[in-house]
Amino acid sequence: MIVLVTTCGIRKAHYLGRLLRQIDAGGWKGRRFIVSDGPPTIISGGWQVTATTKREGQKKAYWRALAVGLEESRKSSDDRILILEDDVELCTNALRYMERARLPGMLDFVTWFDGHVIPAGAAQGIYPVNAQYFFCLQGVTWKAATAEALLTSSIAANWGELHSGDILVAKILRGRRYGVHVPNLVQHLGSESICNPGQKLTGVRTSNNYPGAAFDASTLGTRDPGRRIVLSR
Repeated sequence: MIVLVTTCGIRKAHYLGRLLRQIDAGGWKGRRFIVSDGPPTIISGGWQVTATTKREGQKKAYWRALAVGLEESRKSSDDRILILEDDVELCTNALRYMERARLPGMLDFVTWFDGHVIPAGAAQGIYPVNAQYFFCLQGVTWKAATAEALLTSSIAANWGELHSGDILVAKILRGRRYGVHVPNLVQHLGSESICNPGQKLTGVRTSNNYPGAAFDASTLGTRDPGRRIVLSR
């Protein structure tokens, strides 16, 4: 598994530093990258950094993360590219579980943050959802083939907005399926937009099914959970 953290160079370093320390302290030893929109606020040992000299927007930064992840995936034949936004918290041993869990082949990607697509209190499982309803890029595991599809999309090439990468994903993959893992292993901590630092987030921005940082993801089975409820809208 390849892990990438996206950040914005003019954001305060509090959340990024917290996440990097959590990952470093968790004992996971895989390849890790910081992808920054503008010069990064902090640099941490063991992390490779790719950054632009000035801000280009969340969409380009996220697509750079996909490109780095895909390149690394090809080097090692590793089909899991985990991209985290900087202002998230992980359950204990989340990365070890994400690296080993069996992910259904029919899904293009799996999100570890539900974005309120799945009701609170849902049973454990991976829930398939039509990708046209996708939003929230807090924590996503991409298949290499899906990353390549996003990177080569003509819709992405003609995207006129600086941000809204999640909406772009929904447009490109409309009609296909992604999975929402329950329990969620990622929680959104930030109260400030990664796209527009200083602008407060509005709407529902926290997970419905996050059991807390102390929850040990290693207690979950790593086989396909088997509970597959196709949501209709």
